[in-house]
Amino acid sequence: MLEGHDYTIYVLHPYDEFYAVSASAEYATRNSDSLVLKIESEDATLLFTGDIEGDAEEDILYLGGLLKSDIIKVPHHGGRTSSSEGFIHAVSPGIAVISSGRGNSFGHPHTDTLERYKRAGARVFRTDLNGAVTITGNGRSYVINTYKDSVFKRVEDFQDEMRNLKLLF
Repeated sequence: MLEGHDYTIYVLHPYDEFYAVSASAEYATRNSDSLVLKIESEDATLLFTGDIEGDAEEDILYLGGLLKSDIIKVPHHGGRTSSSEGFIHAVSPGIAVISSGRGNSFGHPHTDTLERYKRAGARVFRTDLNGAVTITGNGRSYVINTYKDSVFKRVEDFQDEMRNLKLLF
């Protein structure tokens, strides 16, 4: 645990006794050795999950309420071997951010994973569709902006023009 002026960082995974052996491939075992961090501030709680897959998710479920977070960086780019229903239920995020490249060869994020987050009631942001996702706090809450929020739109009416002008100032 690391404490700062307005935040606390917990290192949840991996730990010395953790041992992953994936039946699918060696890279899956290495993925599950990813660092999992939880950051608590007065604005929000965020869970950064790296590339962990199902075996690591299952292994840290014993942490119970410590996993609960407002925002999750979805494990393993939203791949099908992560984000089990039990894990999503334990985290109970309102916001899920998936970092994946557009048209990536792995097909991330997986449709089943997206559906699990939607069923859990999380708003899903995807870098392959939304571009960069920025989350900022103001001491009471947090604000989420995407790349698409910061680019001009083709003006088709007065509202579009006003939106574009607001981006300038």
